[in-house]
Amino acid sequence: MTKEEENAIRRELKAFDLDVRFGPCVGLQRSMRWDRARNLSLDPPPRIKELLEDCKAKNLPDFDLDLWHHEL
Repeated sequence: MTKEEENAIRRELKAFDLDVRFGPCVGLQRSMRWDRARNLSLDPPPRIKELLEDCKAKNLPDFDLDLWHHEL
């Protein structure tokens, strides 16, 4: 994965973190937040789930951390 690809993915994930339609994200892994939003019928973007699964398969666990994980 190039640095440009990594930055593009991080921008998409950050936008998901900042989208209040899917509930709060502080203290939750992105995948957990996505699952919660789906279970609450909030229609989270399938693209985010795909990105998270791809990053997990590539052993990039920090992509599942929310935007504020360093602040806690």
